[in-house]
Amino acid sequence: MADLSSGRVTPDKPPFSYVGVDCFGLFVVKRGQSQVKRYGCVFTCFTMRAIHIEKLDSLEADSYINAFMRFCARRSVPEKVRSANGTNSVARKRELREAMRSWKDEGKVKVHLLQKEIKLEFNPPAAPHIGGIWERPIRTVRRVLNVILREQTLDHERLSTLFCEVDSIINGRPLTVLSDDPNDESPLTLNHLLLLRGGPELPPGRFDQSVI
Repeated sequence: MADLSSGRVTPDKPPFSYVGVDCFGLFVVKRGQSQVKRYGCVFTCFTMRAIHIEKLDSLEADSYINAFMRFCARRSVPEKVRSANGTNSVARKRELREAMRSWKDEGKVKVHLLQKEIKLEFNPPAAPHIGGIWERPIRTVRRVLNVILREQTLDHERLSTLFCEVDSIINGRPLTVLSDDPNDESPLTLNHLLLLRGGPELPPGRFDQSVI
């Protein structure tokens, strides 16, 4: 087994200093009387395995850059970003695969990152296993989303809310062994490291199917 990359083992760095990024989708959402396509973008911290999800309104490079800027505003600017090679996108969808390839070939995303002094690296061709650190969380995200989206078609606002809730659910997974004793302390989670406290425990609420 090869040595772990420096971004996995560098101490004294804040969360999301080294991230892997990949996109997934598509999602069909309601907008007025029509339906439009939306996509998701997952940023995975190399050190903690915490995730951050942003919504993409399109597959244009500008939409990705806007999502990246929102990520930086909330999680700070990373030092290095690794991304899947466009021809080996985990999404397996032609539209998404071609869009990611165009982001790399056109260089618009790369120029934006260089202006912020962020190092950008792509996986080498024919090596999708290198991106396992961020592809595995995408599978978890899909599993949570598929349970909810199977029941209804969301609108733009609800999809944004859902992404935030999935983000919190996955970052709330326990990092230590769960105890059967109710008197024991609650397990350590990624939210404890990111927020210095556990994640929100809000009731799901009651929803009228006729309104949705």
